[in-house]
Amino acid sequence: MLYEHYRTSKLVYGDYALQRTAVYDSYNDFKSGQVLLHNEPHSGRPSTSTNAETIAEVKVLTDASQWITIRDVVNEVSISYESA
Repeated sequence: MLYEHYRTSKLVYGDYALQRTAVYDSYNDFKSGQVLLHNEPHSGRPSTSTNAETIAEVKVLTDASQWITIRDVVNEVSISYESA
């Protein structure tokens, strides 16, 4: 039955459907009593690129020069390239 729901979602949503493992993981979470739809706090490296100070620094740099590169922003603000 679960596979049938997955297959139907693939037919309806195509490439935008959840991956099969995500469907099965969500089903197992729900089955074990987890019904919240938001992210639970978890361990790991905290985000450093989405705080107000960093955003303001990037805005100042990009407002000052329309020709600034992502690499320059990364070096000036000390964030990862993937975060820029």
